[in-house]
Amino acid sequence: MKRLLLSFVFLLTILFAFSGLEAFGQSESKDIAERIKTFNNSRLLKGTQNTIDDLQDTYCSDAGVVDIFVNPSEITVDTDYFIWKIYTFVGGVVEEHDTWFTSTGSAPNNGISFDISQASGYYGNTIYVEYRPVEGGELRPSELDATTVYKTAEAYDFGSDMELCQNSGTPNLVLENSESGYEYFLFKDGVQQGGLTPEGSDGVAINFPISTSDLGTSIYTLEARRKSTPSCPTLMNGSPEVTVYPNPTPSPDYRPSSGNAGDPVCQGLPFELFDSAPETSGYVYNWTGPGLSGTVTGHTITVSDPGVLGTPGDYEYTLEIEDTNNPTRCTASA
Repeated sequence: MKRLLLSFVFLLTILFAFSGLEAFGQSESKDIAERIKTFNNSRLLKGTQNTIDDLQDTYCSDAGVVDIFVNPSEITVDTDYFIWKIYTFVGGVVEEHDTWFTSTGSAPNNGISFDISQASGYYGNTIYVEYRPVEGGELRPSELDATTVYKTAEAYDFGSDMELCQNSGTPNLVLENSESGYEYFLFKDGVQQGGLTPEGSDGVAINFPISTSDLGTSIYTLEARRKSTPSCPTLMNGSPEVTVYPNPTPSPDYRPSSGNAGDPVCQGLPFELFDSAPETSGYVYNWTGPGLSGTVTGHTITVSDPGVLGTPGDYEYTLEIEDTNNPTRCTASA
């Protein structure tokens, strides 16, 4: 009977012990919830409280890993070390996130390395960082501070290299996808271009028209920014090179075969068509007009068709120059 009573007492002790641990967990969760509420009310009354200098008010999601330590003024000769916690408090539910950070430094000034990317499911929500000093082996009151992580835009593919002729219209550099809540800013050779700063829309591509008036090669980049602070700027994938080549400048003229430019052409005598600029290597000179069999190529050509030479009148000829020195083979006519 005595042995049975001892077993009963032992069982009762175990039950009370487990019940106590559960109550402690519930008490701790309730305690941090109350501390967060008190902290938030204080922030509403007094504004942002920076109890941890190393903790910024906001972060962009691409910030990487940031080291956070207690302000040196909080470390006393009695400080053994600090216990760190990170919480969220969404919808009245406290969640502890012990996988978001690792320990760094050494006691008594031990801190944490906070991996900002771990907060991906809590963008825009307040994140609470708590530290509690241990002095002489005893826990001391904790301190709270808070931050918020905002999503940096996804980096989508932007544009492709182009080779164009001068004044050949307004081709587009294409952003293959975009996101709502972000604006997109076009840069040419590092200089932001005015005018077009479209807002993204999930799953929608955006066209960026570019000018072909300036000769030479330019490098274009595209930056996405949040529409509110912090802007969290990020570059899209790709920096297309756009090269604009000059167009030829035809200057057609004529002369008698044995005369000079501007001399009158006599009936029945052949005459020459020529470009008044010196012949340029790589240029193809194509002539069309009366008395020519289709297109005749050459910097200088002779018209000897009897039907033209024997009939007085005004005749119109066209010179088209094709520049084969560049891949675009720019052409111009006059």
